[in-house]
Order: sequence, then C-alpha cells, then structure tokens
Amino acid sequence: PTVTGAALSTLIARTPDDSAAVVADLDGNGTNALLLPAAAGMAFVFGSDSAARHMASLTEGGVQASLSQCSAISFDLDTPENYRRVCAAGMWRGVALAVPGVGDRGRQRS
Repeated sequence: PTVTGAALSTLIARTPDDSAAVVADLDGNGTNALLLPAAAGMAFVFGSDSAARHMASLTEGGVQASLSQCSAISFDLDTPENYRRVCAAGMWRGVALAVPGVGDRGRQRS
C-alpha cells in the first residue's frame, strides 16, 4: 500500500538492463517486487522464503541479481499487524475492512 512511482523509478534506474532486482518484504523473506530482464525465463514462487528462492533461481539461470529492501516497496499488507500499521500511520483513514484479528478494523471515528 506504500509503493510509489518514485520508488519504482529508482529501482529501475539502479538495475542494469541485463540484471534482475528482487525486493524483499520487511522481514527479508517474501518477495514484494521483481524486476527481470526479458531473457530471465524463471518460475515465480510464493511464500515466506520466496526472496531466497527467486535469487537462487536467477543465479542458477546465469542472471546477475540484487536482493534489496525499499521501505516504500517492502511494506506488506499480509497480516493483521501490517493492517494496524497502515491504519496507525493514517494511510487509510476512514476505511474499514473485515480483517480477522483486527479488533477495531482500522476504522478511525471522528
């Protein structure tokens, strides 16, 4: 929910055309973004260790890759705690979702 055009532009600018970039989640385990050269030809994976698996797949395929984090891209909305952080930061003021485990559902009443 915090990704920006500027963050994506920076990622693109810092990644050589023939290289790949893997942006991990804040925990350093999941993958929040992949920037791949056209010839990468890799399988996409999901789950808590996907960043390491993407890096391994790229390396095995002979593609230079960097693993990084970026606060704007690495923030996930996968857990009730993530949702609480979004609401606490005022990003979704007035929005309510039915999220199991989130007592106030993030709604801020005036």
